[in-house]
Amino acid sequence: ALFPKELCALACASHATDRFAAGGPWQPWCTDLFGLGCMQYMRYLGLDGHPGTGEAFWRELYLRLRSFHQRLLGGRFGLDWSTAVEVDIRHANLEVVQGGHEVLFSGAAAECFAVPIGVEDATKSSFRPTDFLDVCPVSPLEVLGVTRDLSLERWRLCPQTAEGLDGNRLLCRRAVLVQYSECLRIFVEHVARLAFVFSGQSIVACEMESLESRYRIMHVYEGEVELLARWNYGHAFITYDQDNPLVSVWSTSSGNSLGRLRTTLPVLCGDITRATLGEALPPCAVVAMLTVDGQVRLYKEAPQEGRAGKWEMFCNIGGASHPGLDRTTSNIYVEVKLEGCLLAAVSHAEGAEGGAVHLWTLGSAGASEARCRWFPQLPDMVEVRHGGAFVEVLFTPDQASGPRPIGIVDFKWLHPRRGLQSLLEVQNAVGEWRCDIRDGVATLDAS
Repeated sequence: ALFPKELCALACASHATDRFAAGGPWQPWCTDLFGLGCMQYMRYLGLDGHPGTGEAFWRELYLRLRSFHQRLLGGRFGLDWSTAVEVDIRHANLEVVQGGHEVLFSGAAAECFAVPIGVEDATKSSFRPTDFLDVCPVSPLEVLGVTRDLSLERWRLCPQTAEGLDGNRLLCRRAVLVQYSECLRIFVEHVARLAFVFSGQSIVACEMESLESRYRIMHVYEGEVELLARWNYGHAFITYDQDNPLVSVWSTSSGNSLGRLRTTLPVLCGDITRATLGEALPPCAVVAMLTVDGQVRLYKEAPQEGRAGKWEMFCNIGGASHPGLDRTTSNIYVEVKLEGCLLAAVSHAEGAEGGAVHLWTLGSAGASEARCRWFPQLPDMVEVRHGGAFVEVLFTPDQASGPRPIGIVDFKWLHPRRGLQSLLEVQNAVGEWRCDIRDGVATLDAS
């Protein structure tokens, strides 16, 4: 069998062998190496599943990511600002900026624009977030929203016309919901091709294209709750409420329960992934729970007699520490993230301005190879990008020079080993990028 490196060499040898190389199984190669975020990215852009061209897109993504990672981890990557394109997102009341790969979403509650990147004299498309209880992009020019009459609608954004903003959108599909909550939220899972509406203790999963309901989940909590979720793309997701000591695990495709994890204290945050914890072991689901006392508990799926829903705790991490602080300073974990066999966390020091980023490698014996890096600037979020190729840390921006729109942060990319050394630092950057694949960097020039 020929693997990616050999096929690439074969394709470069002659034009006659290029078609043979293009026919390789590039999709599984890409997702195995860089994670299922690749599938999310391709489906968000509408590049997956094209007859005759879909595999070519996967091959291009694989080659681009591999080349990027080699340059980044080899210390040969930098941002060439002379080649950067300018995108005009000026707005009378600019409140939020978000990356959408081919577009930048920017604006305010009254009107949000989708501004094409790298297109001269491009016409902006827009929508009104205030028309919805919640709204979420599902592609560069399509959004899902729950209207105030509790309808789930899918809209294609079109360039503005003489009819004004109301002539700016074409209703594609519509489905009716039945429950209202002040905590209503929409989540999109591109790998499973499902849209989820979280409303109170109810979760409704709908087909992405038809918006037909596939299943409904009801939780049993006391009082009003705000359900939060994390996803293992294409497989399962967890739900939890920060006032409750319970994490529920669900099958993404069917909505069936895969078990519940209960602690004695409320859950601050959690995450789920799929990992191989040993050479002779099959892949299994892994859940991380961070409780309000700063303890991180790791659970692995342990089905018995073919039955799902059985879990066992295989690691407990508590008392965040790092060499940047003395032993008398209290330090506590505030966020955890999972990606394959990597566990990442952010900790904040009580009474200090900074915090730390932590990274472990998971195995059958628990979490090992602990590495940590202290920052004088307060880290806000951490993400393991591209299947573990690098770690992205977002920092609370300095407001001394004036307030920034929501979504504008400072960030650093770190090597997952080598003491978490810095690979790239960018200020005034767009922090949220719609998909897990980072295919660009955007910065805000407020001048």
